[in-house]
Amino acid sequence: MGWFNWLKPSAKVPDTFVLNHSTLDGFLFLRYMKILCVIALVGCCITWPILLPLHVHGGGINTQLDLLTFGNVSEAKYYYIHAAVAWVYFGMKAVMVTDTSSH
Repeated sequence: MGWFNWLKPSAKVPDTFVLNHSTLDGFLFLRYMKILCVIALVGCCITWPILLPLHVHGGGINTQLDLLTFGNVSEAKYYYIHAAVAWVYFGMKAVMVTDTSSH
C-alpha cells in the first residue's frame, strides 16, 4: 500500500468508461489531470537535460543549489537557448491542446 498505487489503475481506465459511469464533471477533470501529467512529464524531459547543464556551467560564480538558477548564466548569448527551449515547450503544449480538442 503506497501513496501512488492509484496511478497505474487510473491510467488504464478508458475515457469512455469514466464518461459512461460518472458525471461529465468527473470525466473532464480526469482528462484534464491526465493532460497535465503528460505536459509536466514532457516539459521536464525537454527542459532539464538542456537547461540544467547550461545553468551549472553558465559562467557564474554561484555555488550549491544556486548553480541551477537562471542567475548563474553570465553570458547573454546563452539566453537564446532559454528562448528556444521555451518556444519548443509552449509549441508542444499548443499542439497537445489543439489535438485533444479535436477528439
